[in-house]
Amino acid sequence: MQPVAGGPEQVTVATYDNEVAEKLGGHGVALKLIRADGSRRAAPVGVTVDVAGFAGAYGGNFESRLRLIAKPACALTTPASAACTRSIPVPSKTNLVDHKLTATLPAAQHGMVYVVAAAANGEAGSYTAT
Repeated sequence: MQPVAGGPEQVTVATYDNEVAEKLGGHGVALKLIRADGSRRAAPVGVTVDVAGFAGAYGGNFESRLRLIAKPACALTTPASAACTRSIPVPSKTNLVDHKLTATLPAAQHGMVYVVAAAANGEAGSYTAT
């Protein structure tokens, strides 16, 4: 995590393995940011995920297509519930030189779970049908 102006003093990061990430529609890792400084307001936190393990995975410029998606936290406990299935793309950037996926995410008391997932298009090309 990187400090961000206006960010919280303390954050607890819960991480989930590939099995959970796949159930949430992603790959490799999922995470949840929980504000731990006593405030109930959401505040920004800079997050970096090492995606070097995906550099040669799957083909179709897979690493370049990685991004973060946000899902309601209830997706961890009741993934079949209609209220828990929506996915929202999160502005994020993958640096293909140092293999890092970065984003500024809100930390809150309750909130979202963030999942590394692949988009159809990326900086290095597209995996859509032609």
